[in-house]
Amino acid sequence: MNWKIVLLSVCLMNSAIAENSLKNRVRIEKTSTLKANTWRGSADYNTEKAQIIARRRATLVNDLKKVLRESKDSDQRRELQFRLANLYLEEYKFQNAQNHGGRSFLEKSYSLYKELAQQNPRATRQDEVFFQLAQTASEMEQC
Repeated sequence: MNWKIVLLSVCLMNSAIAENSLKNRVRIEKTSTLKANTWRGSADYNTEKAQIIARRRATLVNDLKKVLRESKDSDQRRELQFRLANLYLEEYKFQNAQNHGGRSFLEKSYSLYKELAQQNPRATRQDEVFFQLAQTASEMEQC
């Protein structure tokens, strides 16, 4: 019985020594500094980012128009028209934020939403169409 206690205490001492030596060899220092990202918050970065997004939006609009001309499926056409109207609305908001007007994009968006609302009142995503139609009508009154 005494041997077991001695053996257990020696094992515990060896593991404690091993733990201490490991702690001495490995030091973890937690330091963190918060640095402001100067290039991301700059006006040049935001302007460049907005221009890239506007170019991609224009490309999407052109692509959607091409696919709409070729599309025969009515459900696919509705979805593409809805997306095109959303892109026109985004372009209006971008132009308006840049103080370039852009009312023509708002009118295009409104006419597409109105056409979608009149085509089939029970179609899928019709609630979104009516909501966007109301939003664009409200925006047109404010302009």
